[in-house]
Amino acid sequence: LSLHDALPIWFGLTPFYAMALGIPVIATDHGGVTDFCREDTAWLVEVEAMVKAGTAETKIFDHLDGVNWAEPSVDSATMALRECLYDSTLRADKAEKGRALVTENFSYGRVGSMLMSALEYARPGFADEVSEKIVVGEKYGGTPFKMIEL
Repeated sequence: LSLHDALPIWFGLTPFYAMALGIPVIATDHGGVTDFCREDTAWLVEVEAMVKAGTAETKIFDHLDGVNWAEPSVDSATMALRECLYDSTLRADKAEKGRALVTENFSYGRVGSMLMSALEYARPGFADEVSEKIVVGEKYGGTPFKMIEL
């Protein structure tokens, strides 16, 4: 079992924060973003193929060597962009539903807890091997998010 397979909450923060702010989101229909990017909260772009990270990327970020990326369908992305641009009612509806979903269901504490559970599942005993630090206090609105120091 790889760590990636054990992390259903491994999601991108950019679309997450956009949704929290009520900004319409277009995302690839693959990976962790599908935990909150759904048909009713975002435009989901079909995956055309799974490809390895390129040489240019792996020279800069060596941890990407051997990683598969979802290659989006250009046609699907084009349709999503056009619909988002031209359908103001649907754009507002998806933006509001996305904002409601993430603000009502994903606090720092909940996401931190989900991450720790997934890491513990991937490697039993993991929680006992790490130290936790509180890096976000109550002033940010919610339970503190605990980051992991490996």
